[in-house]
Amino acid sequence: MQKFNKISVLFFLMSLLAQALFADPVEYDEREKKVIEKYSIGGDTLTFYVDGNTRPYAFLENGDYKGILVDVLNLVMQQNGMAYKMAKIKSHEGLAKAPTLLTLDLAVVKRKDFQGDEKKVAVMKTMLEFLDFDSGLDDEDVVFFNSPKQVVNAVKAKDVDAAYLLYPLAAHFVDTDFSKTLVVKRNPKAKFLLSPYLPKSELDDVASILSKSRASVSPKAIEAVSHQFGWYFINEMPLWDYFRYHPMYIVVTFVLFAIVFFTVGFVFLDNRLKRAQLARCAQEQEILKKQRNEASVASVAKSRFLSNVSADIRAPLSAILGCAGRIEKNLDNREDVLNCARKCKTLCDFLLQLVDDVLDVAHLEFENVVLNEERNDIVALSEDLCGALEQVVQDRNIDFSSDFSCVDCRFAIFDEARVKQIVTNVLTGAVKYTPRNGTLKFSIAEDACDNSDYVQYCLCFEGSGEGLSSVEATSILQETVHDKSFFYARIDGRAIGLAIVKRIVDLMGGEIEYSNNSGSGITLKIHLKFLRAHAESEGYVGFGTVPEWSEDSLKGKRVLLVENSEFNREIAVDLFHDLGLEVDIVEDGQQAIDQVKLNGSHYYDCVFMDVQIPVVDGYEATRQIHAMYPDENLPIVAISSNSFKVDRQKSLAAGMVDYLSKPFTPPRVINVLRKIVESNDRV
Repeated sequence: MQKFNKISVLFFLMSLLAQALFADPVEYDEREKKVIEKYSIGGDTLTFYVDGNTRPYAFLENGDYKGILVDVLNLVMQQNGMAYKMAKIKSHEGLAKAPTLLTLDLAVVKRKDFQGDEKKVAVMKTMLEFLDFDSGLDDEDVVFFNSPKQVVNAVKAKDVDAAYLLYPLAAHFVDTDFSKTLVVKRNPKAKFLLSPYLPKSELDDVASILSKSRASVSPKAIEAVSHQFGWYFINEMPLWDYFRYHPMYIVVTFVLFAIVFFTVGFVFLDNRLKRAQLARCAQEQEILKKQRNEASVASVAKSRFLSNVSADIRAPLSAILGCAGRIEKNLDNREDVLNCARKCKTLCDFLLQLVDDVLDVAHLEFENVVLNEERNDIVALSEDLCGALEQVVQDRNIDFSSDFSCVDCRFAIFDEARVKQIVTNVLTGAVKYTPRNGTLKFSIAEDACDNSDYVQYCLCFEGSGEGLSSVEATSILQETVHDKSFFYARIDGRAIGLAIVKRIVDLMGGEIEYSNNSGSGITLKIHLKFLRAHAESEGYVGFGTVPEWSEDSLKGKRVLLVENSEFNREIAVDLFHDLGLEVDIVEDGQQAIDQVKLNGSHYYDCVFMDVQIPVVDGYEATRQIHAMYPDENLPIVAISSNSFKVDRQKSLAAGMVDYLSKPFTPPRVINVLRKIVESNDRV
């Protein structure tokens, strides 16, 4: 009833507003004025009687009378100011109908297909008391129903020929008829008359007053009150019928439900996304915290690394300076000078190896190392590396031996440079820390492999040196390939070499075993698994397979040296002169271009080009020289202080034929020149 009360109040306020705007003044005669004075406020009270059960015309609710008749009566009594009250009819004895207060038009509802005369009609029981029209039908031809819905359904079911309802209500039911089988028309013969009852003794006194007061009420106010009639019935409908008669409300309800549903869903998803974002942020913060901790540990390790490197560098430098001082003092003592020179060379070799190891650490840590796997002969590679150590082990009187007889499958697919680096690091460290008159053995055998397409090698290094302690070796070998800080654990020649080997072996998917038996020496085993290759294909060719040739063939050849460092030029020129070469010198790339252009491409048999030179760098100078003589094949060899693979690839891409890293030695220069001779006979 809450909605009903709100609507009633709204229409009542509208009726009061219409009455205030459109009401006409009322003139009463002297008798009427005396009657009004009698029933004015403070005097007697006029009692109106109604049936309290005729909803919506006059009904009792919560002790108050409400309804259309009650609202109209209130408007009428406001015109004369008489005091009144409402009471329920208990008996019609002594009562009479008051003058009509409200006259409403009735409408007739029929089926569209009905064409005959009305022989049977339907009306509501509550309208019986107020219905005043001449239908021309007998009483038995009028059927009464309790609700307007039943009245309309009787027409649709063809139980009656027509139905009489208030026009607004009839129009509403016809408009909301889904079957569209009904039609509504006004019935000028039928009127709906509303009036209360009064005691017969008082009716004569107040009848004229009520008629004048009713006539003075604005039609707009009456219309506002009458429109409540339809709303009373609408509010009495079941919810499903209400929606069925108002399909637009279903759409509105659905839209509102959808808005609420999507709003709740959006809030729910937004909360989930926020929680996920918070969790992701927390995870990222945890990762950043872990990275900061790792960076802090690595930073401390690198500081210790640099400190150890500095100590390892300063010690041999101090010895070199001491030897240089002794040479200056004892120039006449040839034996002492030669002894100091040999010591300086040994110390320089140590420093060079140390620098190479440090560069290897940086390369393996900060660059994405990719294995260049090709078909190679592991036995030939190992024999060449062992041959390079012959002079060193002889000088230290070390009993060095190698055994590759247990290798049945010599050819496999692997990265030649990385395997060389493994063997070289291990052998160099082993030779360095094997005492004089000690023993060192390098052997390769085949381990059992569960896949016939692969071969698994075991590289075994056995020596009588002290080596690393088991604790030191374990701390290095147990580190994973992803832990970058393990390179900086120690830097004493042995640990850093083993750390580099460990990183490369991890990249190849191999394993390392290390044992230090006090008193009996050390044993290091490296297990590597490679894809098998066929022996008849071309593979690794060691240095020993190159035919021997005479260095006298280099005498009289002319080379161009492009070097901006005076000290390096002096060393290189002495080396080239010792080989019998004639040397022209320039200091930058532009001078090199001009020199070749001046003398022609056939004037020089080879060009040694430093890649880091002023004006025009070595790469660009090489490209311009080849561009001037595209049909000539002038060999240009790169000279650089760097020794990374990427630098070698960059040099070859620029058109250089080979690569020498400083400091270069006579054997390395001879090897480069020999390869040039074998390829194009220019030198």
